[in-house]
Amino acid sequence: MKKFLSKTLLLLIFGIVIYAGIQIYQEWQIKDYSASETEEQLEKISKDETNIETEQTKQKKQEKIDLKLVDKEYKGYAVDAKLEIDKLDIDTYVLKEYSKAGMEVCVSKYYGAEPNEVGNYCIAGHNYITKNMFSKLGELEIGDEMVLTDDYNGSVHYTIYDKYKADPKQTQPLSQDTNGNMELTLITCSDYSSKRIIIKARADNPSITINTNGII
Repeated sequence: MKKFLSKTLLLLIFGIVIYAGIQIYQEWQIKDYSASETEEQLEKISKDETNIETEQTKQKKQEKIDLKLVDKEYKGYAVDAKLEIDKLDIDTYVLKEYSKAGMEVCVSKYYGAEPNEVGNYCIAGHNYITKNMFSKLGELEIGDEMVLTDDYNGSVHYTIYDKYKADPKQTQPLSQDTNGNMELTLITCSDYSSKRIIIKARADNPSITINTNGII
């Protein structure tokens, strides 16, 4: 019996080591765009400006019909959208406001445009091993797809067009210069939090696909 347990334990440890090795190898394959930025560049984008809605945006929301596709609240936090990535078995809400406490619960909007509207909607999440976090983000490749659903625009399909690593202070991944496109940026920690994995995706076409059957 002891021999059996010992063998089982060894196999379990071996499996964990192999899994960790695969994860590390996959992250090594991600191109690294880390570079320092000047204080002047960093000041151009501040969190204080991130979540301030213009009067025009507020008016647009009031004019739209609430499609009731996404729950308004998750574990006491306001919800902005719902993100689905079939390849990674991710099915998660996106919290409306970024906070340290909220990030322990679910991925959150970090910066940018409103969900499924022109601009760059940036989502940050810890690399915890749960379905509503970004532990497997490094496994995504250019050409992979994801769906973002919100209560005002419906469900929009996005395709990944870039993947790289960046320094935590780099602001380029948050840029709102999308040439009139709807884009998603997914962000999580890497290299013991010294780097960030950046996944960039773009809406397949400018038209919105309304999901009238509710959340998938």
